[in-house]
Amino acid sequence: MPPQRHHTSASFAYHYDHNLDGVRTRRAHRKSREGCLECKRRHVKCDEGRPSCLRCSKTNRSCAYKDASEHPMHMTTAVGSLMEQTPGYDDDVSATDKVSQELPSVTAALNNFMLHFSADENPLPVCGWPLTREHMALLRHAEENSLPFDSKDPVFKPVVQAVIEAAWTAPYLMDLFLALSALHLAELNPSVADACRQQAIQLQTRELMLFNEAKEDILPDTCLPMFLFSSVVGTTVLYEVLRNHRDNFTDFLDRFVFYLRLHSGVSVITRDSWSMFQKHKMTFIHQYLPRQDVVKKLVEKGTECNPLDAMLDESDLGMSAAEACRSTVEILRSSFAIYQHLSSATCYRSSGPMAFAARISPLFADLAEQRQPEALVIIAYYAVLLHWCRDSWVFRDAGEFMINGIVKYLGTYWQRWLVFPKSLFPI
Repeated sequence: MPPQRHHTSASFAYHYDHNLDGVRTRRAHRKSREGCLECKRRHVKCDEGRPSCLRCSKTNRSCAYKDASEHPMHMTTAVGSLMEQTPGYDDDVSATDKVSQELPSVTAALNNFMLHFSADENPLPVCGWPLTREHMALLRHAEENSLPFDSKDPVFKPVVQAVIEAAWTAPYLMDLFLALSALHLAELNPSVADACRQQAIQLQTRELMLFNEAKEDILPDTCLPMFLFSSVVGTTVLYEVLRNHRDNFTDFLDRFVFYLRLHSGVSVITRDSWSMFQKHKMTFIHQYLPRQDVVKKLVEKGTECNPLDAMLDESDLGMSAAEACRSTVEILRSSFAIYQHLSSATCYRSSGPMAFAARISPLFADLAEQRQPEALVIIAYYAVLLHWCRDSWVFRDAGEFMINGIVKYLGTYWQRWLVFPKSLFPI
């Protein structure tokens, strides 16, 4: 029997809303010091959401603060909910006993993003001017470096131009593109890294707010920016997650689960854009996407995930939890196949690991949040892809960090299922 499991807690023509000009510098927010009374009593991390924090909302607990009058409400009421708030697991109940059926809330993820990356609780100011001089510089930088591909290969130029053209019609996509450029510039120039990352955080916050407002307008004319947004949004958020919280692995895991929820939530919202996008005039973009028949053959040949099948065969997980893990393993197989296909066709291989989070189920995210060992082992295999793509400015050494962290966290019983990830770093 396994040991006791771990548990822990639409266009620029109508002007650009919420301009960044005049926004004061935001302080980094690393730790909750004014959490609700219930989270303090249970000694778990609180996101300080109001009127009820996320943990208390998910577990139907009474949420109260020591002095509610001293603290303004967070952004919960500033943005309309994309989906109903998901009732999650009670932290005191095993994930094998409960099933999360609802889709993730991108609005909740937006609130979390602002809580973890910013201490500024005020809505961004409104201004009628579309782009500042700084924004135009970021746009040039993105174009010159063929972001998100980060490659001088001219084969990517048409795609980058298509993204820029679409961004001029969708403010949320332009903000995403500019945020990506700011993060890339921070990676290249350490002397301006702090300022660039601060600007990226502001752009990311606004992009999510604008996307939230435009979510219901998936039409033939809007399907391209919607599709591009869902394809790239995970890159900026994942970069922030992989660069932070290295001194506390459990905190890092919490942030990684947040990324999984956000990326999969946006992908669910925009899934209707795919069928429209396939009929779009910019069909040349399809040549940069892996062919499904090729990926299917590579999945059938792949052996990387076979140990995960054996692990789940021996697992004592409940039926729903086991099925969520098996489904995630199949997603991971596809991600490995996409990586293999792209490795033989182009220097840009990051679509492999990025495809993983876009299809993750809410239940698997819950399992990872509760530190179910099987879920963490699967994530360690995902980290193999990050390590194989370590030449990407987004990933760097994150794969090695995640694998080593999970190996240490799980202990000796689970090491036999981690042989493949561990083999990448022989002692």
